[in-house]
Amino acid sequence: MAVGGLFLFASCKSPNDTPPWEVNTLTSQLRARAGGSYAVLGSGITHYELQGPDTGRVVVLVHGSFLPMWTWDRQISVLADAGFRVLRYDEFGRGYSDRPQTDYNIGLYCDQLGQIIDALKLRKPVSLVGISFGCAVIATYASLHPEDIDRMVFSAPLVDPLNAFARILTKSGIGTATIKNQLRRQLREGIHSTLLARGMPDRYADLFIEQASIKGFQRSAISFFHNAALADYRPFYRNTGIHVHNIMLIWGSLDKTVRKNNVETFERVIPRARVEILDGIGHLAPFEATEKFNALLLDFLTK
Repeated sequence: MAVGGLFLFASCKSPNDTPPWEVNTLTSQLRARAGGSYAVLGSGITHYELQGPDTGRVVVLVHGSFLPMWTWDRQISVLADAGFRVLRYDEFGRGYSDRPQTDYNIGLYCDQLGQIIDALKLRKPVSLVGISFGCAVIATYASLHPEDIDRMVFSAPLVDPLNAFARILTKSGIGTATIKNQLRRQLREGIHSTLLARGMPDRYADLFIEQASIKGFQRSAISFFHNAALADYRPFYRNTGIHVHNIMLIWGSLDKTVRKNNVETFERVIPRARVEILDGIGHLAPFEATEKFNALLLDFLTK
């Protein structure tokens, strides 16, 4: 089962049903061991990393639904070495950022993006690079603050809303015991093979399990599916396409998570975007096709 599918099942569980792997508290010691830097924002503490010269043009990397900022392990140094000032961060509920007691809707993620840019006093306009749900975040932010944006890269963008059946399933409480066993098996056994198939070495599965063991992870995941996952982001993409002139789409032809219908919708609402299709590549192009992905990024961001 894919990571996205795994957490679709997670969304069916009761919010009060704490999973057996949430055994750790997000302490200062755990954060210190993880490394990186931390910013205190309006909704909580955000884990981030900032690389590259102070004088460089700013690029912000925004990860997807459940894989934290290490999604960009193979991009941040490449961009920094090319002279960019590069920020990546863990969205709330993921990695070593806080898991606030709130609705995990697009407003939460959009505010986090804007607040960390302001807190770090990054020079605007910035370029935004997103993957999967991270594309919905940057599209929403750009539609509200187009004057702050230089260029945008959308990798495997989540555009189309869930269909009616998926919406019903997302809010259902059916099969809690079965789902609990499925989640436990996936996190203890299946996650290694799932991520390895996406080009991610085995250590990333251990990192994923560690973030899932921090209290509040499942609560944030369920809230994500009840809120952010149900939204229709097409108006935000459309508005972004009107106001931001330099936009690139990257999509793998074998992507089973964000399927072709999302790409077709993207092309309809942002018809002038540069479109790059990576044949034989799946959902996680930054890992599965690192050299091609980085070459496209550098070519687009430096012109």
